[in-house]
Amino acid sequence: MDPQPGYYYRAKPWRGTWAGSGGGLLINQAIHTLDLVQWLLGGVERTDGHVATRRFGDLIEVEDTAELLLHHPGGVTTSFYATLTAPQHRPVEIELDCENAYVCLRGGTEGGLTIRWADGRVDTLGERSVTSGGRSYWGVSHELLIRDFYEHLEDPEPFWIGPREAMASMEILTEAYRLSGAGPGA
Repeated sequence: MDPQPGYYYRAKPWRGTWAGSGGGLLINQAIHTLDLVQWLLGGVERTDGHVATRRFGDLIEVEDTAELLLHHPGGVTTSFYATLTAPQHRPVEIELDCENAYVCLRGGTEGGLTIRWADGRVDTLGERSVTSGGRSYWGVSHELLIRDFYEHLEDPEPFWIGPREAMASMEILTEAYRLSGAGPGA
């Protein structure tokens, strides 16, 4: 937990600026969750929603909260909410309400995957433990992805995550900023 509310921004003031960080919560924290939602449910055809600065307006010019509806092909809609205003660090949580099951994916030390099947069965798979000095609520994804990248530097094929995948999430957050009138010159 931060020593005091807003410490993250006070420690390095460039973080809360459009020029220094290119945005706020969506590009710096929630971008990974946007990536994961698309990996699980497919691309996004249309974005509706809003970003705002709800708590740290005295410190930053970028958003600390976002609420979006992401419209996927085939009629699937994702309700996406992210905020930095919670009183304590919370793990990322993704819930999928499917035809035959309810799926909950939760990051962090108490996280994992829980599937509640329509027939009453429940399957669980715990989160792998953090082996590095990283923050426990991040889970192990950063560490595993970075390790995978370095292990494949000598491969002739490009790494499996490239600019095309990154652009899909960038388009979502750019549209959210546009819809909200947020960004430089807004």
